[in-house]
Amino acid sequence: MDLISRQEAIEAINSHFGFNIEEEYGSAVQEVINGLPSAQPEVIRCKECRWHGHPGCAVWIVDDSDRPMEDDFCSMAERRNEEEDNEQRD
Repeated sequence: MDLISRQEAIEAINSHFGFNIEEEYGSAVQEVINGLPSAQPEVIRCKECRWHGHPGCAVWIVDDSDRPMEDDFCSMAERRNEEEDNEQRD
């Protein structure tokens, strides 16, 4: 996946159409571009992961010396649901 900045998106639009779209259409273009969702993936910290402290944790491999800290994260994380949160509190 290729990620570009919002400014790069405006520059690409300008290049494609051959004129400065912001000058032509004003701040509306910037508002639309700024309103687009970020392409950056959500980071799920270990403390929020359903596998934290359980078999299946991609970080906790061998023994307690490998146990992840709560602020660690990995690409395999899955957010805990409310039911799992309640079980952890009990």
